[in-house]
Amino acid sequence: MKTGLVRRLVEISLGPLTIRRRLPSQAGASAILVSGKVGGLRYLLKGSRFWDPELLRIAGLLIRSGETVWDVGANVGLFSRAASYHAGANGWVLCIEADVDAVVLLNRTCRLRAAGHADMTVLPVAISDADGFVRFAVARRARAAADVARRYRVELRPAD
Repeated sequence: MKTGLVRRLVEISLGPLTIRRRLPSQAGASAILVSGKVGGLRYLLKGSRFWDPELLRIAGLLIRSGETVWDVGANVGLFSRAASYHAGANGWVLCIEADVDAVVLLNRTCRLRAAGHADMTVLPVAISDADGFVRFAVARRARAAADVARRYRVELRPAD
């Protein structure tokens, strides 16, 4: 059996599973909810120190206490949760995400606020360079690869 097929079967079987994991200590060791359906196997099966350490390092370098942070394309909230830690109790994190399943997971993660961490708020929209409604193409695998399907753009025009 090919590796890709085995991986896909494991993703399907673990897809409905949602578990509580902790970020590495340098990102606040706070709780995050992950699922096989949204975040993929790496969040379920790998240790948190392997979950994009460069992104977590950047959060620590750029975010200061009391700041407001936007996480555009928040996915499961890895950067959002790290930003919440670095922004502290007086900060605020806006998690912008268009994938409905990720939004549900993010809202649940937001309710797990750790003491001394910034509030997190989820805005369930896609961000674009133009006004209008678009079709959001959700990837079957690697949901972080979801994208706006530009060919379906419907422009908003004022009524005559």
